[in-house]
Amino acid sequence: MSNESFLRYLLSFDNLIVDPKKFDLCMNMDKPLAHYFISSSHNTYLTGYQWTGRSSIEMYRQVLLTGCRCIELDVLDSEKKSDEPEIKHKNTPVKPVLFIEVIVAIKEYAFKVTPYPLVLSIENHCSAKTQAKMAQYFVDVFGKNLITEPLKTHPCDGNYPLPSPNDLKYKILIKNKKISTNSPSPVSNNNNHQIGNQTPDAISATTSSDTSSDIGKLRCHQQLLNASPRHCFLNNDPDELAECTDVNEKNSSENPPSDGDTICESKATKAMSDLVHYLVPVSFKSLAKAEQLSKSFEMSSFSEDRALSLIREQAKEFVAYNQRQISRIYPRGTRLESSNYNPYMYWLVGCQMCALNYQTLDVPMQLNLGLFSFNNACGYIEKPPTLCQLKNSFDPKARTNVENVAGYEIDIKVISGQFLCQDREPTFVDVQLYGMYGDMNKRHEFLVRSKHWNGFQAIYDNTSTDSNKYPIRFPNVSLPDMAGLRFAVSSEDGTFIGQSFIPIAHIQPGYRYVVLRNQMNIPINASSLFIFIRINIHIKPEDQEIAKKLVQPLTNQPIHKNKLEQDLNKQTSCEDIVPTLLVRNHSSTSMESAVIFREQTEKISTNETKMYEKHLVPASRLHDRKTLCKVLSLHDILTKEIIKGDRNMESKLRRVSVDFHKKIEKQEARFQQCLNLQHDQAYSHGERPRTASVIQGKDVKESEETLLELYSTKFHLQEELECKNFNEYYKAVDGKIKADYNKQMRQIDNILQEEKNRVNEEVKLQKKKEEIEIEKTENNRDKVLKLKGESVQSNSKASACLIQKLELMHEEVKDILTRNLKTNLNEIEEYKCMELQKCLEKYYNRFERVQYKLQQWMKAAEAALLTGSSLFPHNSRMKISTSLCALSYPSEEVTKTNSEP
Repeated sequence: MSNESFLRYLLSFDNLIVDPKKFDLCMNMDKPLAHYFISSSHNTYLTGYQWTGRSSIEMYRQVLLTGCRCIELDVLDSEKKSDEPEIKHKNTPVKPVLFIEVIVAIKEYAFKVTPYPLVLSIENHCSAKTQAKMAQYFVDVFGKNLITEPLKTHPCDGNYPLPSPNDLKYKILIKNKKISTNSPSPVSNNNNHQIGNQTPDAISATTSSDTSSDIGKLRCHQQLLNASPRHCFLNNDPDELAECTDVNEKNSSENPPSDGDTICESKATKAMSDLVHYLVPVSFKSLAKAEQLSKSFEMSSFSEDRALSLIREQAKEFVAYNQRQISRIYPRGTRLESSNYNPYMYWLVGCQMCALNYQTLDVPMQLNLGLFSFNNACGYIEKPPTLCQLKNSFDPKARTNVENVAGYEIDIKVISGQFLCQDREPTFVDVQLYGMYGDMNKRHEFLVRSKHWNGFQAIYDNTSTDSNKYPIRFPNVSLPDMAGLRFAVSSEDGTFIGQSFIPIAHIQPGYRYVVLRNQMNIPINASSLFIFIRINIHIKPEDQEIAKKLVQPLTNQPIHKNKLEQDLNKQTSCEDIVPTLLVRNHSSTSMESAVIFREQTEKISTNETKMYEKHLVPASRLHDRKTLCKVLSLHDILTKEIIKGDRNMESKLRRVSVDFHKKIEKQEARFQQCLNLQHDQAYSHGERPRTASVIQGKDVKESEETLLELYSTKFHLQEELECKNFNEYYKAVDGKIKADYNKQMRQIDNILQEEKNRVNEEVKLQKKKEEIEIEKTENNRDKVLKLKGESVQSNSKASACLIQKLELMHEEVKDILTRNLKTNLNEIEEYKCMELQKCLEKYYNRFERVQYKLQQWMKAAEAALLTGSSLFPHNSRMKISTSLCALSYPSEEVTKTNSEP
């Protein structure tokens, strides 16, 4: 390979810092919803600031096209005093948009990018009549996509986990308040005993009479919020705010309501309540209370400040809560400019829905778009096992390594940047680490300055990697599965040039190519960074010595002088000492010696079995299931012979067209002659005919039927040729796949036989070694024979045990290979049926086009007869023949049978 070719490889997509497979659907989508991070939007309808922005339906389309799976709808009664619900920011000058137009747009774009479930977070400020219309709109517009009742496999019960994304494919979930028949209304603690026994309609009537007292209590809470926000979050009475919405919690500090304003959400009606399943919003009381109830289908929303307070004080309990239920985090009310909080702080404790303002492309939004661009941008990212395991000791605040998780040491060297910009120098590269709270005293951000720029390429570090000097070093990444690196390039004056966010778990070490993206996470043409990255397991300084001994266990071991020569000659392992000890202990003729002999004989059998397992079973080639269980698929079979066969097929189809061309031309001429003859007969009396029925003569009909029969025969022959070609191709594919399967089976059988032979050889060697040791250490012939017999028996048992394990592994590998074969054959059969169906539809459509063209010519002839004009102009037969014959040739190229379905 030349230097230029090697340079092209280094800066190509084959050398990306991320494995391209990670951008495809690569995660398990069969876990409960609570075990995923879900891409979420806050106040989706806004295009700008919270108070002065504009509502737009287009924002819903754009947000859904990014793969977002939770969008927000703030629904209010119409300002025009009609029953039509509207979407707007309550108590702000933002102009509304119609609710029906929004959900129609949602229906159109809900599953264009991803098939996984979409959540509609409803903030309901509507009257009962308007809510009834809302519910009807949901049912009419979304139809079968709307979840109107729980799945039979996942009832809304605390004993059942939430369904998985695969269970809810192409489904829409409504998050709205739900009527609770078992618990009293939380509006007023003093009236609980009165409201608890009333019907929902009676509750709605009662709340209107108690509005003044409720508003007074909420005003008192508002004063506490203004005085000390954090103290209020920790000591508030959740029952007083049970009916308050997210928006009003956010905006209460900025715009206290007047006497006529109501800051509480409306009571849910039965029509809306019946549409709420799996995501039932409830007032959050405490983590202990939520654990006691243990209802997976209930969820709560937290402001970023309140969630941060829970992280500071009850981080482990918050992690356990998010393993079972879903939590939603929204921005604080002071973010009037629609800025975003850092979602990483909440992802680290397992919060699933971090709702962000998609209209603001700041750094937090770039992190969000970067993370959810993986896993096929489906809007769901699987949480790491540490955040999903029940009864886990994981503490996000701890400054120590996570239990059973190896930390990483990451060293980075930014070497160069290509095509970064033209009009300004790409001066700085900012490398930022996002992850665990531990090691807060260490640097988690490094700024690298360029050394040289020639307008095309910027040089940042030209030192050799062998020098072991790295300007960017992150010494201890505690939880790699939840850490990420962000590269941001900017000019001297801070102008943004490009960025890229990459999770640590997806990084490939070495010399790598980093594609830069804009603020919307779209790749910038040819802009990239070339870096070197090294990832090692982090080991504490006090554990360095132990690690060295584990890696090299035989170095620096103390050896007794009197045994030095013996150990060097025999290189005896720990297992070799056991027979020696056995013989020495058995040299006595006492009863105690006999007991010791039996115990040590049993110990030999156990130790020998463990020794064989340690050396033979883990080293077995039957563990390589990725190679052994692979079966050829349709995409693997693309050969020159098949392509050559396709070309022969194309020539056969053209030959059929040529054979029928002259016959069709001749029949067209006869068809035109019949039309002319009918036309002349109609005018033979010198008068213009009043109707065109005379054109439908017997000769014309027979000529038309003959022409259609010719086309039908031609298309039928071409269809048979193509179908026969498809069958032969897929038959050849089946044969190749089955041949490869049989080859794999023979290889697996050969591996098993080799492993068995290896076990037998190891057993023979061990027997010989034990016999030599016994003869050296024992003089009594009877005892020697007895010990040899015990040795043979123990080794035979160990051999039989290992061979049985290998046979079980062998059967398991064969079962997996057989299942893979069936899967691939079923897939090929589906592709075959699909191709045949397309072929039949293609020729059926061509024949219909021919019929339609003939009908058009008949109508033209009838019109000419009625108007008195000449039936056909000069050279008209050639035009008819050309137009009709053109339909017999495929307008597109013949479909390749070896192309991907």
